[in-house]
Amino acid sequence: MIKKIIVLLLITVSCISCNYRPKLERPEGMPELHPCSVTVTFGGSAMQAVIVSLIPVESNSEWKPTGTTDKNGTAMPSASYGFKGVPEGKYFVAFTRTVDNPNYDENDPQSPPARSLIPWKYSIGKSTETLEIKAGEKNKFSLALDAGEELVPIKK
Repeated sequence: MIKKIIVLLLITVSCISCNYRPKLERPEGMPELHPCSVTVTFGGSAMQAVIVSLIPVESNSEWKPTGTTDKNGTAMPSASYGFKGVPEGKYFVAFTRTVDNPNYDENDPQSPPARSLIPWKYSIGKSTETLEIKAGEKNKFSLALDAGEELVPIKK
């Protein structure tokens, strides 16, 4: 009986310690963050597991929020360091979703290990999609991506 009590006590203590997470300190210079959601449709349908990257139009900003779409195609981008929300400003929006290439041949230099599920024109450095985050607003965006362009293999 004593052993059972000790085991239960140890389990309880370890569960409590697992749930303890130290509060992150806000990084010096981090601007005020605002709520933001980006819903992505691709070829008319919601797409899960798309990485949505917000790249500041003013390239001198160190804050580059990202988020991943859920089953409804909605991402909630967060600023660096895991802080929820996005700094005010204008952003280019890029989209990434890759899958393993089932035909990958490590002995063939022309065989890419992964394949993009989103057209190259929506990638970082190529996308012309933009949005603007404003203080005091809900900042809910819906972006419809065109599925008509040929997809490009990703070489790593």
